[in-house]
Amino acid sequence: MNLDDKWDWNDKKLPCKVRIESGNPAADDLRDRLREMGMRLALENLKNDEITTTASKKSDALRKKTIRLDSDDAIATTLSSSNYNAPALFKHVDDPVLGPAAMNINKRFLRVPKSPPRKIMMDLQKERLIRTGTIPHSSDETKKTSKSVVKRRVRNSRKAKKQEHELATESIDSTAVKAAQQIFKPYTGDLFGSSGNYMNGMVYLSRCARPANPMGGFSGWEDNMDQVIEDGSESVEPTVSEHESWEQLSKELEAKVTCASTICAWSKHPANAERLAAEGALDAIMRLSKEDDKKIRRHCASAFRHMSSQQILCEQMIEVVVNPVLNELSQTSQDDAISRDCAVAMLNLTRMHGKEADLVEVGAPIALINVMNMHENLAGVCARGLFNLTCVDEPYQKIEHVTNSFLNLAESGAATLEVKHICASALCNLSDLKSMRLRLVQDGIVKVLGQLVRGAEAKTRRVCAIILQSLASTKSCRQEMVNKNAVQVLYSLSSDNDANTLHYVASAMMRLALEPANVPKVVNEAGVAALCNICQRCPDMPKTTQPCAAAFQVLSRTDAVKTTMVSDGGCVAALVTLLRMSKDPNTLQFSLLAFCNLLTNEENHMPVLKDMGVLAIIEHRKNTVEGIRESCALALFNLSCGEQCRKSAVAVGAVSAVMEIAKLDDAQAKMRCAATLCNLSAEPLNISKMVEEGVIPTFIDLLMTGEPETVKHCCAALCQLAMDSDSCQKIVELGAVPHIVAGVETGDDQTKFSCCSVLSALSFQADCRQKLVNMGALTALINLAQMEDESTRLRCALAFANLSCEPTVQGVMVEQNVLPILKMLSNSYSEENQMFVAKALCNLSCHVGSEKKMLEQDCVSSLMMIGMVRSVHYLTKQVCAKALLNLLNEDSLEQLCEEGLVSTISSFSKLSDEPTMRICAQVFNVLSSSTAGRAKLVEKKAALFGLLSLLKSSVLTTKVVVGKTICNLLCNLDSQAAAVAVGAVAHLEKVAMLGDDESQKECARAFFLICGNHDNRQMIVNVRATPPIILLARSTNPDTRAYAIKVIGVLALHEDTRLDLLANNVITWLVNITEEDIDSDLMAVVAKALCNLSLVEDYAGSMVQEGVVSALMRIQTKVDNGSVAHLIANCIRSMATCSETLSDMVDDGAIELLGLICNVPAKQWSESVLYDASVACFTFAAKSESLRKELVSRGGLKIVGKSGSFESCYDFAVSIMFLLSLNSEYRSAVASGACGELLVKLALQDPETTMTQNCSQALFMLSKTTKSRDSLVEAGLPAALVKLCKSENDDIKNSASQALKNLSSEGGDGLEEGTVSALIAMSEGATDNSVSNFDASALVEPNAVGVDTGKFGLSDSELPEKFLGSFSCLLVTIVKEGGGDAPLTKGPVGPPAPRIASQHVPHKPVVDEEVDQKNEDDEKLEKVMLYAKMNVPLEFQGDLALDEEDEEEGEEEAGGDSKVERIEEKKEERQELDQQEEKNEAGFKKTSRENKGVPMSPPLPVRTETPEKPIGPKEKQAKARRKRRSMQAKKKREAAKQSGGDSDLSFEQQAQVAGLY
Repeated sequence: MNLDDKWDWNDKKLPCKVRIESGNPAADDLRDRLREMGMRLALENLKNDEITTTASKKSDALRKKTIRLDSDDAIATTLSSSNYNAPALFKHVDDPVLGPAAMNINKRFLRVPKSPPRKIMMDLQKERLIRTGTIPHSSDETKKTSKSVVKRRVRNSRKAKKQEHELATESIDSTAVKAAQQIFKPYTGDLFGSSGNYMNGMVYLSRCARPANPMGGFSGWEDNMDQVIEDGSESVEPTVSEHESWEQLSKELEAKVTCASTICAWSKHPANAERLAAEGALDAIMRLSKEDDKKIRRHCASAFRHMSSQQILCEQMIEVVVNPVLNELSQTSQDDAISRDCAVAMLNLTRMHGKEADLVEVGAPIALINVMNMHENLAGVCARGLFNLTCVDEPYQKIEHVTNSFLNLAESGAATLEVKHICASALCNLSDLKSMRLRLVQDGIVKVLGQLVRGAEAKTRRVCAIILQSLASTKSCRQEMVNKNAVQVLYSLSSDNDANTLHYVASAMMRLALEPANVPKVVNEAGVAALCNICQRCPDMPKTTQPCAAAFQVLSRTDAVKTTMVSDGGCVAALVTLLRMSKDPNTLQFSLLAFCNLLTNEENHMPVLKDMGVLAIIEHRKNTVEGIRESCALALFNLSCGEQCRKSAVAVGAVSAVMEIAKLDDAQAKMRCAATLCNLSAEPLNISKMVEEGVIPTFIDLLMTGEPETVKHCCAALCQLAMDSDSCQKIVELGAVPHIVAGVETGDDQTKFSCCSVLSALSFQADCRQKLVNMGALTALINLAQMEDESTRLRCALAFANLSCEPTVQGVMVEQNVLPILKMLSNSYSEENQMFVAKALCNLSCHVGSEKKMLEQDCVSSLMMIGMVRSVHYLTKQVCAKALLNLLNEDSLEQLCEEGLVSTISSFSKLSDEPTMRICAQVFNVLSSSTAGRAKLVEKKAALFGLLSLLKSSVLTTKVVVGKTICNLLCNLDSQAAAVAVGAVAHLEKVAMLGDDESQKECARAFFLICGNHDNRQMIVNVRATPPIILLARSTNPDTRAYAIKVIGVLALHEDTRLDLLANNVITWLVNITEEDIDSDLMAVVAKALCNLSLVEDYAGSMVQEGVVSALMRIQTKVDNGSVAHLIANCIRSMATCSETLSDMVDDGAIELLGLICNVPAKQWSESVLYDASVACFTFAAKSESLRKELVSRGGLKIVGKSGSFESCYDFAVSIMFLLSLNSEYRSAVASGACGELLVKLALQDPETTMTQNCSQALFMLSKTTKSRDSLVEAGLPAALVKLCKSENDDIKNSASQALKNLSSEGGDGLEEGTVSALIAMSEGATDNSVSNFDASALVEPNAVGVDTGKFGLSDSELPEKFLGSFSCLLVTIVKEGGGDAPLTKGPVGPPAPRIASQHVPHKPVVDEEVDQKNEDDEKLEKVMLYAKMNVPLEFQGDLALDEEDEEEGEEEAGGDSKVERIEEKKEERQELDQQEEKNEAGFKKTSRENKGVPMSPPLPVRTETPEKPIGPKEKQAKARRKRRSMQAKKKREAAKQSGGDSDLSFEQQAQVAGLY
């Protein structure tokens, strides 16, 4: 950050050394300062007691040594003797006992927000260090001191300052004077001004940086003085020039004071704002503020305050980032007036609209917090500044710093009522920002609000209620709010007498209850009690009663809390109060619906009856408002569902109320009345009373309506217990069914409808189905099904569906020709009708033996028509698929296919329903297991695509079935091509990745069976199925691994698929698998794969690097019968084509492996193995000399010796021996043993070839060494050389002749024969044909025969063609599944059981939710803040710093009496301004909330104040002075308005006129 360049950092840094005994560096530093102060005061006291002033420095030092202040008590005693408040000072030295989360020094309000920017952290650290050294005085103690104490302190302070000044003047050092002279550079004109050399350059000089050793203070002099006293040196008398320098410094200081005071005075007038902004006054004040002079700082602070009230200067202050300067000035000055001016200036800065983000970025919140922590009396000003940062229309960057500041401030216990209200107002602003609400809740605003409402004023509690209502209006915040105890906060607010507060509490509670997860906590945490409190306080205010009743209605929806609401919450009394005292229709409607919900729980019936809830409901039976009587009918019906209260309900008049409500012209209400009477008639004791009240005519009237639902309930009531599961058996046994059947034959249509309803209702009882069939119910239902009434036909279909669920009835239904009736009933577009018919057909298809008859009666076409055309619901299609699967078998397969089974199942397979997908997969599997089925599948590509689409299922069993079906299609030649064409190979790869062992095995087998075809192999490569195949080869299942390895072997065998294998890192896997314990046959397949892959020259080097040589070694070890020797030899030969990796091959043991396989090759592969080994060894020898050495040391000569067994190896054996003979170290090894004999043998052969030339050259090189000559002579070398000398080839002849010459030489192993003669001949220029030596270039390289790939082919057991004919299809086990019975809630069934009806409570939407939704949609179009930005408090609107300075000067002159007076004046002024603050608060109200019609809150209670004591003459003068200043300011404002209007007003005044403050 370059702190040394920007600020005077070095002289502000504090040493920090932690002492072990204390562990508190701040307290240690303060203790040292106090000890130093005590030492100086003790010395001064001793000097004053001296009789003479001519004492030497040595005696002073001696006295200083005798003064020991080792303890805090000694220091306190010394300071107390000089009129210092020692207890107040040492209060900051004692180590406070703080927790780990509260280790802030001088913490009063809050913690610093987390993770501020780096610059702010540095500033904060600096401010903390500075604040550690301050010695604040408690304002409370000042108030308690007497006037005499104040006077004494003023006198002592003035005296100490005078003595200190005299002592400093006498003891100033000459070096300090010289340094002081360099403070300012020579003044040559004002660089930034436009008026020339004016004001003696004071503004310019004030902007100059301080030197390294400033003279503005006396800290440096004090250090020097102490050092002089300690050293005992003589004092230095100041010279005349030094006094002149000091006077010059005083003049310069006076110039700075004049500059600061002048700019301060100019800044008071708005007309000077532009000139001050243009000519750099702000920069000058910023520089002057760093001076150590108290007057300069006061003027600077006052200038900052006045500048911040002017718009142009305020904007400039924000641009130049003046906040750190204000923060530093307020923290380091130790002056209350300066801190107040800085705080007011920062407050004015925050009043600028649109600059909030910039202020937060530069650390304005932290600066305000620091001032607040150090000055409790400025808490209101700082809180207002923080509040202004929240007056925005949308969040800005780092607004969370402001949020955290307010949360921590409000959470602290030291906040005053004013600060609490400001905090609540700020949080209200933030809660209006929708995007901030969730963050506020997460940061703990609910807990903060809970602390704010404790002991707060009514207006603050109202704002807290508004905040909770705003937060609750956002759905995402509700659950978090309840988790953070928002309900308890609302409960604490529900006891207020303020109508607005209660409205917002009720609204917030209602919104919190809209979240289902919140309901239990709302009920258990006194949420119901809060609503009850509100209802008791304002039962006749619609704006409040509506949300209360709505909240009760919403809470009562949850079954788990219904009992708690009634028993513990006491909501019944509140609802009764609303029903009896409220006239609002919505309130009544919500209250009745709440009773409807509560009465669905039978445990609540008796408490509701006892608390007069039923009577309150009955009282509204004649209410003409729409919806009221309907809700009463529903509530009474739910009450009638409880068996225990039916008698009590009739006793209180429920029957007459129901009869009254039944007269409504509303079908729904009539239906509920019929159901209620049906339930009440179930109680035997009620029958007589109901008849007496005339219920039978009501039944007749209800039956005459012709409404199916009403008739259904009436029929149930007349039949009494027809829908009671416990008595259904008795109803059938008592013979009611024949009468119902007779009614079907003889009655009118209405009777038939009712009878059909009863029969369909009885069909739900499983125990009654067989008896119903025996009593002729099937015949009656068949007759009823032929009616034209759709509801009746639907009931018949429902009854058939239920009856067909009984296995003993299924055969009877088929025999009685129910199938044609079902086919007829399916001719409808009613979804329920289609569902019931499909269920009936599906249930009947489960009957074994009925499949043929169902096919003959064309049931298949009906199922296909329902599933393909008429039905749209997935469940209906699922039932149809089940029925088709039940009918599918070997005998019916072809017929079903002819009727379109394949197309139907293909259509069903597109559904996303998992059971349907499973059934379709099973059908496809059955079809794929037969030749005819596969033929039909191949004909329709759509069917194949449908099959493949089933792999999107999330159920593993379905995917497994699909995988088996795909394997069936791929592994049969009649469907293989078609399946490959539609992408079955790619989907087979997905099946292989399912993780099912059986599926992986079948997939591996399928890959193996199809890879024999060229097109299939290309498809495998194209769909990238190679990686899954490699993965299958790693399976722990031996069959899966075997098939996968064979697939890799086949792919490696063909040149067109090798590259794909190599690209997918198959080499790595093949190398790894050699380490595992697998069958020798599979190991041979691996060896063949490696051998075939090594033929790709581009990958030879990478194979070596992957460790193929080591893998071949392991293969040879595990398969030691010689059957893989030719594969290993060829693989090594192929990899040797890469010259870069030959050394790696040798290091991996390639030569040893070659020697090993040459020992035990199979007879048919002996020549091939030796040939490939010879070629590989030749490649090694021809590469480099180092590899030749490795070849000899690793046993390569044994391979060369064995190669003499086959003529095809001669050329490479001779070439290897020639290359080895070039080095004398290897000649003896080459000449001895089989190699030497082979070389001599080959030299005697005819005819002569290139091999003969290489042989003669090798013999020549070997003849140069004695040991090699001896070995060759024993092998017959002379005869061979004689023969070669007769050759017509000159090269052969010369080599042989030279070799003969070497044989005749008797030299030792010194210089080789011919070396000297060759050297002489070269020097004389003679030439001859003699040969003296050869190198590797003389070798005539032999030509290698190409690799015969035929010997690497797979055996019959490894080829897929041999297994295609033996594949057996994979078939899954199929169990017939029924369609099930009809659900109780489907179809126009008979009179429902009370429990069913009580669960179907209609829901009336909450009105406020719709309003909230509309408001949220319009939020971006119109945004109105709850509060405008706050102005500076009235008590801080004077010229604070300068006024106090004048007062202090007056105190010095008057002896200090005015200080006590000023304290009393502040107290009185504060009391006078309370009422003005309350008036200003009227501007805080949000206009939008008044527009919503929210009633204004009742007036706050009048504050009672204790009578004031009689004031003295001084207090009267101070009061008169304040009134005079106030009148003058008022006259100035009025004059400005009359003369110039708003344009001439200051920025602050214009803002006030505009209503911003």
